[in-house]
Amino acid sequence: MNFWHILWYKSKPCDLAKFGIVFWQLWYV
Repeated sequence: MNFWHILWYKSKPCDLAKFGIVFWQLWYV
């Protein structure tokens, strides 16, 4: 998905990982 590619290039690895954890929790809630 382009959305994830954009986040990957515009966000730092640490920021992306932190966002991924939050998004993962929201997805499973």
